[in-house]
Amino acid sequence: MLDMLFKALEELTDDERFLVNELFYNGKSERELSKETCVPRKTLAYRRAKVLEKLRRLIEKM
Repeated sequence: MLDMLFKALEELTDDERFLVNELFYNGKSERELSKETCVPRKTLAYRRAKVLEKLRRLIEKM
């Protein structure tokens, strides 16, 4: 399963991968990331949901 996740992560764009890394691997909150990147928190929440959905679809295809 981890192998499929890593393959799916390679399919993401640089911006999507950055978002996943910051929120999940570095443990930052949407609020923290919002302050650092000057992107509204609601926008980050929307992008997070879209990226997770994209990962789910990519993993299902494998």
